[in-house]
Amino acid sequence: MAYLKPQQTVFFAQGNITAIVEKVAFRKYLSKPRLDKKTGKKKRRWKSMPYAICKVLLSDDTKVLPESNFLIAGYRLKEKFLQGNMVLVMDNEYVADYEREYGNQWVSEMIRKENEREAERIVKAKQYEEAANAKQ
Repeated sequence: MAYLKPQQTVFFAQGNITAIVEKVAFRKYLSKPRLDKKTGKKKRRWKSMPYAICKVLLSDDTKVLPESNFLIAGYRLKEKFLQGNMVLVMDNEYVADYEREYGNQWVSEMIRKENEREAERIVKAKQYEEAANAKQ
């Protein structure tokens, strides 16, 4: 699994698509039931999977328009080096989950929620900054 960071370049092995990672979001899910050592019962626990929210920069595929958003799970991307820079490459066996026509409901919902969280973070950062300036 690749280590995801914003502003990394993503290349698709098929379709000649180039994208850039805008944000990294996490989706929570329940794991398989495992035996708890303390109680002796099977329990499930919460885990999280990193997803890259990407924006298409260049595309030779007519179905994928530039400036469209999509999600890629972290395990789908492989780290490779191109001209001394690390890039992320998605192999042919996986398909990206697009926000609009070709995507699922959860993809657009996750992108919308992440945009709302980012707006809240910006507002809080401004409030903290104003409070810090007021103290001085």
